[in-house]
Amino acid sequence: MSGIRSTPDPFAFIQARLSSSRLNQKVLMSIDEDSNESIIAHLFSRLSKVFPANRIFFLIPNEEKLLADFLSEKEIPFLQGSLENVRDRFIQAAKTVNAKDIFRFTADNPFVDLTSIELMKEALFHLPTRFYNLSMNSLPLGMGCECFSFESLSYQNLEWNEERHQEHVSLHIKENLEVNKIYRLVPPHLSLHQQEISNEIRVTVDEILDLQFIRSLWKHFKNTHPFFGATEVLQFHKDHPEITRVNRNVQQIQFHLPKAKPNQKRIHISYGDPLTYGTGHFERCKSLSIELQMKGYLIFCNSLEESEFDAYIYDARECDIPKKPALAIDHLGKLDADVEKVFFLPHPELREMPNDTISFYTSPLLYTFQSMKEQNNHILVYAGSLAQDQSLLLDKFVIERVLPLSKEAAIIRIGGAQPKASEILYYPRIEKSVFYEYLNSASLFITYYGIGMLESLFLKKRTLLYGIGPVHDRLGIFFSKQYAVPYLGNVEHLNFERQMLNERNPNIKIEITAQEKIIRWLAGL
Repeated sequence: MSGIRSTPDPFAFIQARLSSSRLNQKVLMSIDEDSNESIIAHLFSRLSKVFPANRIFFLIPNEEKLLADFLSEKEIPFLQGSLENVRDRFIQAAKTVNAKDIFRFTADNPFVDLTSIELMKEALFHLPTRFYNLSMNSLPLGMGCECFSFESLSYQNLEWNEERHQEHVSLHIKENLEVNKIYRLVPPHLSLHQQEISNEIRVTVDEILDLQFIRSLWKHFKNTHPFFGATEVLQFHKDHPEITRVNRNVQQIQFHLPKAKPNQKRIHISYGDPLTYGTGHFERCKSLSIELQMKGYLIFCNSLEESEFDAYIYDARECDIPKKPALAIDHLGKLDADVEKVFFLPHPELREMPNDTISFYTSPLLYTFQSMKEQNNHILVYAGSLAQDQSLLLDKFVIERVLPLSKEAAIIRIGGAQPKASEILYYPRIEKSVFYEYLNSASLFITYYGIGMLESLFLKKRTLLYGIGPVHDRLGIFFSKQYAVPYLGNVEHLNFERQMLNERNPNIKIEITAQEKIIRWLAGL
């Protein structure tokens, strides 16, 4: 046994054709009137943020040479199959590339929500069966997708082989509840109000009015956030309702499907405002929400709903705990005896602090990178919400003190303010999959105390810590003393010594198991 967990490795299949009855050759049309970037090319670029390029395939009919020539010219992978029997097109493609888990997209939806895709990929880690269909509810039309197994896709039965089952790839899966488990997840990154109004927006291309709206969206976001998601589209809807109304009356085909009976136990998760507490609480609560939903719980995140819930989970440091039964995450304040506690991060005030094992919680997508070959070709810096002055101090320190002693020529910084130094490759924000990819290929990770620190150590990366304020200074010093991870000091007074680059990673066993106590607590209610 290698000790490395087996991880899902899904494919992205995008069904595409040119012979649309309502808007012919729509997928080759430009999303920008001032450029030649087509709908289909943008979708490939977008999906490449969350899937390896060798696991993305457009599935096109055998007869469509124009589309095949276009994809070939753009060096976009594709497979060909039946025009009418789209389900068989998927089955044959899956056999060709040995796809076990398949995300299905359509080429007329160029702006799929990448956060939802990543969360659905997390859900694959928690599947109890190989016969399933998985999707995310309450997204604007055209921003979602679905995922299913090859076993469910290829399940043969005369009852599920009508013409409509051949045309609509997964319809037979969703109609056959005796064989398949159907998961309809709630998006934890959207508020309840956003979920309720999402059906007012069409982000798909069926008619010319849809194309007009798609181009308006792209014009608004292309320079600042080209891979925008559902959160940004819903804010755009709030700010510009006159634009999102332009295609509201376009007709959409709908199916009435049988519904499975969900577990009605309602759990509320409260997390700290990312602007105040940083993004760590929000990110791990998203992952926790998905894991609990896959276990049958109905999850509400930071809901303003006044109704009562069956249990309450709080992740906002020393917040008040007004309702019970309750569980508090990383809470060091005084709590009633009947409030359960769990810790996702080590802390100096904990009574029991193991020296050889750390149990924490993060996205299970991290497992995907555990067995990948290291490249060690850059220094990765995480700056969170650092202001301009602090960001520039951090850049200056890395360029002048760290880079000359390192073999790498590249510095990648995520977060913080816009850099001035040309040596810095900067991303104000980044998809989780891309962050893990950069982290896994880094020779050195410089960050402050938090989940990213443990993610880095989990991947056995050399890690340096710095402080961003009194609380993180104290925690960074504690962690450095407890686990021998070098601490550089506060960002405004950084201190670096050559031997810090030569020190080996501490001999710490890192486990993603902290959530198990929450699962046991909920099961016992």
